[in-house]
Amino acid sequence: MTQNQPTKLETDQPVKLKSMEIEKAGHHALELFKSDRNQIEALRVAIGAAESLQKWTLNNPSVATYPSTSPLLALQVILSKIRDRHQFVGHRSTVRSICFSPNQDAIATASIDGSAQLWNLQGKCLATFSGHKDWVNSVSFSQKQNAIATASDDKTAKLWDLQGNCLTTFTGHNDWVTSVRLSPTVAALVTASYDRTAKLWDFQGNCLVTFSGHQQSVTSVCLSPKGDTLATASYDGTAKLWDFRGNCLVTFSGHDGWVTSLSFSPTGNAIATASYDGTAKLWDLEGNCLVTFTGHNSWITSLSFSPTGDAIATASNDRTAKIWDLQGNCLVTFSGHDSWITSLSFSPNGDALATASNDRTARLWHLQGNNLVTCSGHQKSVNSVSCSPYQDRIATASNDRTAKLWNFQGKCLVTLTGHTDWVTSVSCSPNQPRIATTSRDETAKLWNFQGKCLTTFIGHLDSVWSVCFSPKGDTIATASRDATTKLWNLRGKCLMTFTGHQNWVTSVNFSPKGDTIATASRDDTAKLWNFQGKCLATLIGHLDSVWSVCFNPHRDVLATASNDGTAKLWDLYGNCLVTFTGHDGPVLSVCFSPMGDTLATASIDRSIKLWDLRGNLLAEYRGYQGNLSLGEANFVDLKTPIYSVCFSRDGKFLIAGSEDGMVRFWPVESLDELLVRARKWLG
Repeated sequence: MTQNQPTKLETDQPVKLKSMEIEKAGHHALELFKSDRNQIEALRVAIGAAESLQKWTLNNPSVATYPSTSPLLALQVILSKIRDRHQFVGHRSTVRSICFSPNQDAIATASIDGSAQLWNLQGKCLATFSGHKDWVNSVSFSQKQNAIATASDDKTAKLWDLQGNCLTTFTGHNDWVTSVRLSPTVAALVTASYDRTAKLWDFQGNCLVTFSGHQQSVTSVCLSPKGDTLATASYDGTAKLWDFRGNCLVTFSGHDGWVTSLSFSPTGNAIATASYDGTAKLWDLEGNCLVTFTGHNSWITSLSFSPTGDAIATASNDRTAKIWDLQGNCLVTFSGHDSWITSLSFSPNGDALATASNDRTARLWHLQGNNLVTCSGHQKSVNSVSCSPYQDRIATASNDRTAKLWNFQGKCLVTLTGHTDWVTSVSCSPNQPRIATTSRDETAKLWNFQGKCLTTFIGHLDSVWSVCFSPKGDTIATASRDATTKLWNLRGKCLMTFTGHQNWVTSVNFSPKGDTIATASRDDTAKLWNFQGKCLATLIGHLDSVWSVCFNPHRDVLATASNDGTAKLWDLYGNCLVTFTGHDGPVLSVCFSPMGDTLATASIDRSIKLWDLRGNLLAEYRGYQGNLSLGEANFVDLKTPIYSVCFSRDGKFLIAGSEDGMVRFWPVESLDELLVRARKWLG
């Protein structure tokens, strides 16, 4: 099949109609996800589209033959950003309270349907706790996780085993019991009530202490991590800190409405409160307000510190939950519930957040970030990256005048010093442990893996911007600001000088057979040359400087990247076959996958894009999920341009160097791999 010859999948009419249907479904999944209405449903739609595509692409053919590609992009984008993990459906009415078990393998919920339920994390109901005669407002696990406690509008609290058997009923309040918490240290629990009091009980149902002092209903109660003090929140607009003899130690005043919820920090040295005034506040234990959290559009119903104490989560009547850092910055907003959110709970390890809602459901949200492998050590921009077939090594070139050799775990093995100006480009030998570098100091250098300079290549009259090994590894080519390209043997002898460009030569690359070289230039063109210095073709079509050129390893095509914001695919006669559009700024680097069926581009717009050879976008990398429980942003956008990109030798990673001096590894996943990860997400 020639380069542009249509496949049977593209000409068979029934298949064409089916591919259009699959393509439409992939786009719909992306639109649904971006609307932020239902992340789980968007993922299900994307899985459905991908499964339909999978049936047409059995035996793992090249992506170049796929009749549709939008399902790949949909899965990649959704899986890189999704937070909604599971939904818990079973209550017949509003879910008022939610709590993780201490070993985080289960969740308990309480509902105004008069029951509490125990669930595994996949959303299966394990037990139902029935016995209350009115709404169940609150639920709490014991520290040993062998019991739960519930509080109800029937004026009682109850202690249950995990099979749903009621062990003790606590009677003594004169009105609704609004909140219950089990002690982290002793066999006791505390309750809060509309009767304006809180109470401390032993497990036999005996009231040990009554805490009186609020002027209106007590809405929430919380025990300190050491279990030696408790805090209460009230409709009287205050929160109070108490010792266990019933003495009020501190009153927290400052909210302009009911205080609906409160939480101790994990260290016990601070308290956070939530209010009907639409704000949350952070306080020290002397009653001083440290931070006010504003951003919800209605009253805040529930609040909790993350297990590390680096963040606070809030739930609101505005149907959202938010996570904040302790400076009051909102890190993420969770949308998806169809009614107001009543309660939330962090998992003990901070990996997840559970929310309960008036929509009769609970949801589990993923908080962990994506753990990217990074190489950190350069002091200035990373201009070039190259993979070596030897021992899985990566070489980088930087404006800090050094090149570095790294392993795939991000450890710097060797620093190459000797250039006296920016190191602009790096290339790894295809068949021996050698590295070539170029520099603004007008030289190129050859190094071994121990960091010893073996040869210095002198002859260019200006900065040298690019270097490439021949396929046999016995020669190198260099491109220079002096508008020439040179071919050298490894002893430093110039074998040929290629002249013809009208401006800098920015990039050079050997053909897979090693009989042709391609060059890119700031004269807006690329050129093909034989080894006698004859120009075979000039590639004309870009509207600005061409920064990068790369041959396909298995097809008679090459790609270019340009300052005009596009990349282009060309045949060897200079005909443009495809233009890749989508970047919002100059495209600085281009690289084919080892199989030659996809193309990666890197841009000043701070993104990397992966394409098939028809110009369809397969994946986009412009940031990563932050770890919300540690106070990182929901999605950490890259903040600096990406200067260079290359594939790992197995094609499983894209490796990119950027202006911030970092090198990052981005996973490249096949359709099958994306589907496995998507199905795993849904459990």
